[in-house]
Amino acid sequence: MSPTDVFHLIIPRSWVRSPPALPYKIPDNGVSDFYSLGDQRASLPKVVPRLDQSQVVIRMLNRTPPSAIRRQLRREVGFGCPARDCGIPYLTWHHFDPPWRDRQHHEPEGMIALCLLHAGQADAGAFTKERLQELKRKAPENAEEIRGELTWMRREVLALVGGNWYFDTPTILQVGNTSAIAFDRDADGYLLLNLRFPSPTGMPRVRIVENFFTVNPDQVDDVACAARGRTIQIDYANGDRFSHQYRDIRDQNALLERYGLYIGGPIPDQIRFPLTVVEVSERTQGILDFDAHQTWIGGMRMTRSWSISNHVGVMIGATREQERVWFP
Repeated sequence: MSPTDVFHLIIPRSWVRSPPALPYKIPDNGVSDFYSLGDQRASLPKVVPRLDQSQVVIRMLNRTPPSAIRRQLRREVGFGCPARDCGIPYLTWHHFDPPWRDRQHHEPEGMIALCLLHAGQADAGAFTKERLQELKRKAPENAEEIRGELTWMRREVLALVGGNWYFDTPTILQVGNTSAIAFDRDADGYLLLNLRFPSPTGMPRVRIVENFFTVNPDQVDDVACAARGRTIQIDYANGDRFSHQYRDIRDQNALLERYGLYIGGPIPDQIRFPLTVVEVSERTQGILDFDAHQTWIGGMRMTRSWSISNHVGVMIGATREQERVWFP
């Protein structure tokens, strides 16, 4: 168990015998569950202040499960909320057997991945234990195309795609006649992302049309969508990967602090703060690799460049037959 899997809570010593109403349960199986004053002091984090005789420290489990269990729970429900007529891919983790308030645990057989709405309803008792177990069993049978919406709407964004910066550039990547990464605007002026993920094998990949994304579950290894919509990551069995993330940046110093050397020189005057950075990376076997820090197209490498007020940022030549295969 890594240090980030637990945290320590300082409580009054009186709570050990007469706990008040709390959103979590204080262990009741003896003082061995507590670090009393002087007990195991060397194991406590440095941030824990000096205690007096009226206090004890309780060791609490982080409610977010480890990554391997999160992945297992996502796969179990087909990467979408299994509640009836839902399927939302933005998932959180509900502990039901036993409930988290009764015992802190990350036992996958007693947990299920749900969207925030249905997780809240489950916490309130809307779903029985038997119903949740049934959803766990039946979800793989009902798995369909994964659908969702990018809800972070902005009129201006600074796009970081494959280690390069794009601002006021409607088409970031064009392959032949196909706009592979591009922005449109809605009637209110908000930017809408469009994406076609190239596939050298002709297997279907993620597609985004005006902020609505669809993922064919064939060949998908994992689809991880943060519950609050900030990040998406899709991994395929052959190593292909797509990721998308939003970050609000308050000022120039925050941009430099976050991205450091990847700025590549003075920040252009056209960039105004505060702003939202949208990070996009793609890895496609045999065609291109837009990782977090650089772009590889064949033997060419691009990094830390800026495209300001251009119609197209990067254009890759392709025959009609290549386009037909790459964009099924």
